[in-house]
Amino acid sequence: MASIKEFRKTLDDLKDGINRIIKFNKNISKEFIEECLRGYASTFNYEKTQASFNIRNFLNNLKKARNELKNIKNLSEIDSDNTIYINKILKIIDETQNIFLDGFIEKVPEKLAEIIDTSENLKAVEMVELGFDIPSLPSEIESEVKEDVKELEKTFNTGCYRSAVILCGRILETALHRKYYEATGVDALEKTPGIGLGNLIAKLREKGVGLDPAITQQIHLINQVRIFSVHIKKQVFNPTKSQTQAMILYTLDILKKLFE
Repeated sequence: MASIKEFRKTLDDLKDGINRIIKFNKNISKEFIEECLRGYASTFNYEKTQASFNIRNFLNNLKKARNELKNIKNLSEIDSDNTIYINKILKIIDETQNIFLDGFIEKVPEKLAEIIDTSENLKAVEMVELGFDIPSLPSEIESEVKEDVKELEKTFNTGCYRSAVILCGRILETALHRKYYEATGVDALEKTPGIGLGNLIAKLREKGVGLDPAITQQIHLINQVRIFSVHIKKQVFNPTKSQTQAMILYTLDILKKLFE
């Protein structure tokens, strides 16, 4: 996932790229750009070969900047107020590409300067230190949860965020089933195998087990992300580092509150 720092590095590459084009390839036309993109630019003329390379490199970096910015928009590590600036920059990037493809190369630096100035408004939120401390748990599930949390820590630290989210769901299932057994003396896994977390919470309420509304909201969020990660969708869900960190913090907090 792209960071704001990486995005700004790409903007520097774009600035260097357009300066190189203006310096060494002053007379680039719209027709020549189209020829380059079709792959027909002469490979026997050094100047045209260099111009073709510079054009393709600039457009690739412009595409990279757009994709990085879209990824940043999905990250919870940025300030929520940044959305307006991100949308503005995306619009300017499209305008920059159109100006470039139309052959108005000399106007591109002004647009890039506008992008760079606007990007100064993007601010990253500091990530909190993530710990994997396990609260006191019933002995019947303690060893199982500890192993899951160890694996959770490994998957998170190696960037396997979808796997980490799935493990959060597994940990919650273990904890809630134990809570249900303590309240009823019934093993829900035997009586109703495949029961979802939402239904399990409803059954706990039916048995008079009070759960903080905030806990149920956290469980619902984690469960939805988990389902999206496990089941095939038209668009693959890839949780970010910060989204996964939030899921883990929620999961460990729920464990603590269930058995305190």
